[in-house]
Amino acid sequence: MTRHLLPALRGLLTHLLYEKGYSQSRIASLLGITQASVSMYLNNQPATFLEKMRELGVSDEDTNRYVEMLSEDVVRGKVEAIYTLSSFWRNLLAAGTICPIHRRESAILEECDVCMRLYGSTQLDVEKAEALREVERAAKMVENSTFFPAVIPEVSVNIVQATYKATTEMDVAALPGRMVKIHGRADHILPAEFGVSRHMARMLLAAMQNNPEIRAAVNIRHDVRIDTILSDMQLSVTKISGEDHQASLEGDMVVSAFKAKINTSMIQSTQIVVDEGGNGLEPNTYIFGKSASEAAQRALEIAKRYTEK
Repeated sequence: MTRHLLPALRGLLTHLLYEKGYSQSRIASLLGITQASVSMYLNNQPATFLEKMRELGVSDEDTNRYVEMLSEDVVRGKVEAIYTLSSFWRNLLAAGTICPIHRRESAILEECDVCMRLYGSTQLDVEKAEALREVERAAKMVENSTFFPAVIPEVSVNIVQATYKATTEMDVAALPGRMVKIHGRADHILPAEFGVSRHMARMLLAAMQNNPEIRAAVNIRHDVRIDTILSDMQLSVTKISGEDHQASLEGDMVVSAFKAKINTSMIQSTQIVVDEGGNGLEPNTYIFGKSASEAAQRALEIAKRYTEK
């Protein structure tokens, strides 16, 4: 990972962030490397790093999509980038695409399949397998939509579904790296996994405590037009304001504010949570449902109305 994957990704990320207008010193800070390293990466053509990714068994298309996700993650927060990077690495281990390099450089026995067995054949119970399938099914629904990209927020989209007795983030299936807009369509590069979402998982777990029938959620953008659509659809909406953020006690101000609303307002049925945003926080609309497909279907209806207004 440190010898092959990280240098290639850092090189491509450096070029992409530089193209987006970030200074070399800012890129160094975001990637946790020196400014001299940034300069070195920029002096090499992106094709050099793409070739290194091909050696790891990753196509140019997948690499470019993955680097785009990581570029958003490192700007938003390094922990998010670590989540995405770890998921991607586990998938490479499971696929066995890096085995030839490992054998060549470390004299690993030809019959070794430890990584593939550890990461590729983990036994899941029926409920967890269904949650993963539901998230993928919902993702396909929005990816096939021509109007859903209109409601994708800057912080991207995630779709999550929890097990029936979920208590922690490890019980919530989600899309690693989230879903982003690529060539005018929503898309995701990595398959659904458990334990790869923090914020959305916490929002869902809070909603489940308020309404046991809820098991899934999806987030979209929020603005005045969304407000009008939610009103027209007569959906039950809980609003979180900037003042609510200030009163929050937890690290995740939105989750904390949502929990406070549940405790103080005696919310009966959580369908929609609107976070109006604030200092450094983009407004978002959180849509809840009994399944990921149900939440996605509601999001698609909102998106359709959004494009028609």
